[in-house]
Amino acid sequence: MTSRRHFLTAGAAGSLLTAVSGRAAKSTDFRSSEIETRIARRDFRDLTKDVLPTPSMVIDQALFDQNVQKMANHCKTTGINIRPHVKIHKSVDVAKRQIGLGAIGLTTATIAESELMSGAGLKNVLWTKQPAGVNQISRTIGWPSGTRLSCSWSTTRSSSIGSKKPLPPTTPSARSWWTFSPA
Repeated sequence: MTSRRHFLTAGAAGSLLTAVSGRAAKSTDFRSSEIETRIARRDFRDLTKDVLPTPSMVIDQALFDQNVQKMANHCKTTGINIRPHVKIHKSVDVAKRQIGLGAIGLTTATIAESELMSGAGLKNVLWTKQPAGVNQISRTIGWPSGTRLSCSWSTTRSSSIGSKKPLPPTTPSARSWWTFSPA
């Protein structure tokens, strides 16, 4: 495949042929293990999107590199500290590339994304949700040492982490951020 448009067009054509003929229009019957082996070898011949294991991230490497570099240059020029959100790519490799080009940390939508990025050695993670429920609170309290997790906190009625006592009524109700850094 020479471009992502060609790749997507091939996948769409294959899907259309399948729908029209009422049977699979495949020149080769791919098994999951064979596909994964071929991907590891970087052998993409005859692969269409309908045979890829999901989730799969397919990128145009040159365009990706250009966009990441363009954003990094813009932020450096304007003095903006960027903290990219990982909810789209959920890729440690992409996140490391973004941090390598000057991002101050990462933004996540779930505690699982936060754990994934932190577990890969990325240290400055901002979770855009406050911990709610026993599961999320216990996972936050058990955060590994040497990494930093920042969370949002937006209510005066919530309990303090690790305590059943409500926050004082003088606590601002506007969204604020707190950082949890275990020793």
